[in-house]
Amino acid sequence: MFCWIFRISHQRVKDAYRQTGGYFGDAISYGYMGECIGFEGMMKKWAKWERRYAVLGYRTISLDRFTDYGGRGLPLDAVWEVKREKGESPIFHAKLFAEMRKEAGKAKRHHAVTAALNGLSASGTYYLPSTEKAAEAAKNGI
Repeated sequence: MFCWIFRISHQRVKDAYRQTGGYFGDAISYGYMGECIGFEGMMKKWAKWERRYAVLGYRTISLDRFTDYGGRGLPLDAVWEVKREKGESPIFHAKLFAEMRKEAGKAKRHHAVTAALNGLSASGTYYLPSTEKAAEAAKNGI
């Protein structure tokens, strides 16, 4: 009986992590419009389930991959439920993003969106945050 309950709780953690990461990745994919309502809460939920997912021994998933998953509909299969190597420390991408956001400040609406809302033609490029790059920089001591 206990094993059955234990498995359900693991599945709940995995499902919640995939869902909250996907929702947050979707919100990030619209970052050029500024932060959406509830952004802070979504970030905290993602961080909570990421920590629990890591406790299960899996490698956590970068914001880059969750942006592809939630914002573009790409699969997570290659990175989903990948066990960490013996002695490998987890990377907490939600924490990395929170630190990046603290340094850079909240996302603001891109000037091209403002122009389009005012009936003008505009184009531009915008920044998508990458916790993969941040994790690599931290690993290399940069």
